[in-house]
Amino acid sequence: MKWLFYLLIPTGLFAQNNIDDIDLKHAIENVCKGKYAHFHRAHLFYFKQQTDSAYVYSSRASHLYKEVDLNDYLNFIYGVSAYRQGFHSIAKNKLEKISTTFPFRYLVYYNLGGVALESNKFEEALVYYEKALKNKKIRSNTKLKIIYHNIGICYLHLKEFKKSEEFLKKEIDIARIDKDTLGLLYAKLDLGNVYYEQHKDKQAISLFEEAYNLSLAHTSLTAQQITTQNLAIVEKNRNNYKKSLEYLEQSLVLKDSVWNKDKISLLLEKDKLQVVALKEKEVQIQKKQRNWFLLGSIVCSLLALLLLYFYNIKTRQNKTITTQKKELEKLNNTKNYLLSVISHDLRSPLNSINYNNESLNNLLNQKNIQKALKLNSENISISKNTSHLLDNILNWALEQNDQLLFLPDSYAINILIESVLFDYKPLASTKNIELSAQYQDANTQVFLDKELFKITFRNLIDNSIKFTPEGGKITVETSSLNKECIIKIKDTGVGMPLDILKTINNYETLTIEKIDRAKGLGLGLLLSKVLIRKNNGSFKIKNNHDMGIIITLGVPIKDV
Repeated sequence: MKWLFYLLIPTGLFAQNNIDDIDLKHAIENVCKGKYAHFHRAHLFYFKQQTDSAYVYSSRASHLYKEVDLNDYLNFIYGVSAYRQGFHSIAKNKLEKISTTFPFRYLVYYNLGGVALESNKFEEALVYYEKALKNKKIRSNTKLKIIYHNIGICYLHLKEFKKSEEFLKKEIDIARIDKDTLGLLYAKLDLGNVYYEQHKDKQAISLFEEAYNLSLAHTSLTAQQITTQNLAIVEKNRNNYKKSLEYLEQSLVLKDSVWNKDKISLLLEKDKLQVVALKEKEVQIQKKQRNWFLLGSIVCSLLALLLLYFYNIKTRQNKTITTQKKELEKLNNTKNYLLSVISHDLRSPLNSINYNNESLNNLLNQKNIQKALKLNSENISISKNTSHLLDNILNWALEQNDQLLFLPDSYAINILIESVLFDYKPLASTKNIELSAQYQDANTQVFLDKELFKITFRNLIDNSIKFTPEGGKITVETSSLNKECIIKIKDTGVGMPLDILKTINNYETLTIEKIDRAKGLGLGLLLSKVLIRKNNGSFKIKNNHDMGIIITLGVPIKDV
């Protein structure tokens, strides 16, 4: 069944910084002049995008004033705020009360169209949008693009494909002039839907792919998720299940980040509770000790044998305290390491992103799109690296607390490898690095935990790309030996000092003491070795004779 996502753009999607909203703001300020308290607060909150407060104060003021001009502006703020809150019936009621002499009548039709569209009243929405266009007072290309887009969506739902195509193309023309990547993306996506509904698959798929490529250059994760999900559906309809699965996996990664700050908070809170519990237990033990020693001092002359008995109890308790202290130190080290990484390793990329965002804002104001896109790509790269760091930290923390799930099953090794390489090929291409894979037998079935293997393989490919200079080469080769699938990752990077290679190869377990970022022993490589061994596999790393390093993984092949 052909079913894709249609996108409607709410009238309040964009910040109120276009010429129409600036004109409206000046007009309201001239009418209000700060004399009407509730109205004044309502309009201040409205233009600060604080919809909840604007709705509350406009509702309070709705029965206070009798002036027609004042009530028109008040009903407008009330109606639009109600619309943005999702109260469609209230919004329609208030907007329809505005007089026909209201100077911003076209904005009334514009918002009524949005209310009707979000209520799935497509023909009614068309009437309002056509009135807004006939008014000929719209000065903002932003609002004009939204109107064209939503008219196109209405006709698409009504199966009037020619008209839908006409208005979506108008939106595309304006988006190109404005260099509006997101608007162009949405328009192309829905124009593709128009063609797809008419079974013009070739034209539709071309537009879907263009929208997908545009989403990769934009920071909107929603846009990326929708474009990849649409392509997953398209490829499924074409019976191209492998490619559909790749797009679907990418869509799921974008939609639900595997780890988030809530999990970090949960882990830290758990550590804190454990520390408190251990402290309380230690205090109780110390209280008992004092009581026993007090009693012993009173009856020491009569109860020598009893003193010896309590001495043995004290010895056992001290052993318990020592054991608990070591466990507490381990928990504290875990907590301190997490806090250290969060406060140091994350501060630099976050500062870089903040600085780049300020520069990006300036470049956009200067309409320097090329530099802005380059800076935006840099932000995306920093965000991905930071996310990768957090992923490693959280996996390590779960491994330290024996909470890392191990669910082995049978998988084709080429599908596991290709799913990871697919995610990293765009990153490799930015450095002009050739990233390829060669399989002795692509259908080799391995028996392992898929997620643990992917974490390992992602870390290794990420490191290879990081330390391979531009124009380099990274090759993945697989073969079979003694019921093991051998995976070799070769790069033409800078290699590693022999003492660090020896240290990594000798590690059997991963603890805080073995993680020394200052010496180049990062968490990623060490975590990879621990996880591959958890998968009943092997891990070796050595320098290549020419250049770069060779990492050899061994994972069990499924018994036939």
